[in-house]
Amino acid sequence: MNATATLTHCRQLDIDDPLHHLRDQFSLPTGIIYLDGNSLGALPKATANRVAEVIAQEWGHGLIRSWNSAGWIDQPARLGDKSEVKNAPPDGYTLLFSSLGLNVAPAKTPPAVVTRLNEAMRKALAKPEVKAQMEKLGAVIVGASPAEFAAYLKRDYERWEGVISAANIKADTN
Repeated sequence: MNATATLTHCRQLDIDDPLHHLRDQFSLPTGIIYLDGNSLGALPKATANRVAEVIAQEWGHGLIRSWNSAGWIDQPARLGDKSEVKNAPPDGYTLLFSSLGLNVAPAKTPPAVVTRLNEAMRKALAKPEVKAQMEKLGAVIVGASPAEFAAYLKRDYERWEGVISAANIKADTN
């Protein structure tokens, strides 16, 4: 076999490639032969359109309703179900994680307004359909008043302060 490939031969190999027709699905600059697919790879044309739709419609128009109406709340479970890599802890280990969602009001918001907002949020979180959806995802809803949340943060700080100090952990400020 001749070790020297001609440009014509390489173009024919590209045409004969069973994946050749998929090139049109990606945004690639003219004349670029892109062989690096280990990170993001080339941008699929459908992705740009989908991102624009999510930003304009789901986020821009749907706002917080999109957590349910657009299925954002179920997305981690749907992606996990499709993944070949399952993120289960090994036998003998317990996997713990926490995600904190909170509402922050601007400084100098009247306490009565903060109280009303907090009560409305706690009422929404107490709805059976919301609780059921969150529990389905393994979440635990803990609605707290601003004072309760401040006390939680203080306890959490005190709990970890000694560990951080003893391990000489420093923040990476670079």
